[in-house]
Amino acid sequence: MALTPEQAEQHVILKILAGSHVHGLNVLESDRDEDAIVIEPITSAVVLGKPWEDTVVETPERDVKYVSLRKWCGLACRGNPNFLLMLFAPQSHILKMNALGGQLRDMREMFISKQAIKSHLGYMQGQRQRMLNQIACHEDVGKNGGHGKPRHDLYEKYGYDTKFAMHLLRLGLQGCELAMFGKLTLPLQEEHRTNLLNVRAGNLPLEYVLGYAEELET
Repeated sequence: MALTPEQAEQHVILKILAGSHVHGLNVLESDRDEDAIVIEPITSAVVLGKPWEDTVVETPERDVKYVSLRKWCGLACRGNPNFLLMLFAPQSHILKMNALGGQLRDMREMFISKQAIKSHLGYMQGQRQRMLNQIACHEDVGKNGGHGKPRHDLYEKYGYDTKFAMHLLRLGLQGCELAMFGKLTLPLQEEHRTNLLNVRAGNLPLEYVLGYAEELET
């Protein structure tokens, strides 16, 4: 049985302010994203069909994603970068947490593995490919012939999607931190945060982004 947003909210054990905000990379026009972990009632977990996994609420003010603890654990154990954020979000970005949510955060080390590092590398490579594909589409067919939903305004202004580039480098930095220290610093350390915001603002050329990305990947 699917949960309504109201029902999901009642069973939240942990909710954070996510997206660019939790990384310290938000700008004036950044969307507000909230992620929540839910322990659903037994009637939604034990069913003949597929059990409830998530509910997404999108409004002009904010986007909220409610995810079952079962689904969250599966993806966090595989090192999904977005799902690991729950474990390392600072207190200032925790919107709701009960005793179970606190216990989950206390177990953060159990979710860090070589798989988490590989996952960050994979997401990083995917982000770079999306950015390069966008450039290729523009060069091949012109500004009106791109595919998907790239940010054409950023390409036209800077020659590449600076938001893709910012998150590409962020994933690399966080993957390296996981590999070396088994943790994530959120928000990002100030020197990294300032550098990535300069990338987002288009103050650094594409050659710098690709060179830095290659260094982080290595």
